[in-house]
Amino acid sequence: MQTNDSQNPSTRPPHAHAPEAAVASLSALSNYIEARATGHALPLIIDEQELSVQARLDMYISIAARSSNAQVMETAFALALRTMRSMLNASISSTMPTASKLKTCETPILNLSLEFAGKSAEWRAIIVQMMADNVTTGSGHLSVNRAKQVLKDIAKRTNFVNLVGELKQECNSRRLAAIYLLGWLKHEKAIEPLIEAFERATNAEQAAIVEMLSGHYMHKLPFHLKWRCANRHSPTPALTNLIQLLAVEI
Repeated sequence: MQTNDSQNPSTRPPHAHAPEAAVASLSALSNYIEARATGHALPLIIDEQELSVQARLDMYISIAARSSNAQVMETAFALALRTMRSMLNASISSTMPTASKLKTCETPILNLSLEFAGKSAEWRAIIVQMMADNVTTGSGHLSVNRAKQVLKDIAKRTNFVNLVGELKQECNSRRLAAIYLLGWLKHEKAIEPLIEAFERATNAEQAAIVEMLSGHYMHKLPFHLKWRCANRHSPTPALTNLIQLLAVEI
């Protein structure tokens, strides 16, 4: 049964209501974050340390939600996650079981990531890249398993037809996000769009396609590649390259 969080302060998201001090300083902090994101040296108009941790978190989330600049969006969101993690770490007890500690620290970050990924295709691309990097490097705002869970959940929540359409977008980051999500969807219907996309993909996208196909669909690939080759008099150079990279016997 769902509860009304607005009537229960203890379950209300930490960014539900920004304090007046945070709202009043949004424009100033936006300038500061944009300076961080773009590498331009601008004066720090406000002292972040004058604000409480909760106020800073509210500000970062508000700026991330309001900005239309991808660099500012990503930087503000990363700062929000870092601040949230610091708050959550401070709330755990040394006597708590490890599983409880992880759940306490990671569930709010996971939920916030899913919330922002659902805002727009641009936000989805930012969150997917953050989580994909988290999985690849083993370091980030979440454990590897939690980062994988975010990718799986976003893939399931995104309409499959929309994901396939994203593969043809002009924006590189959106195409790359679609590749990752089609991989983490872990459904056979995603194989053909990924193989097709390989034909026209950039080097980075081709590497991601190989990673997703080999990581999630290897047991199904021989059939699909044989079918594609059988329906062409000769494989295209890109398809031949894909077969070699995957080391699939045709």
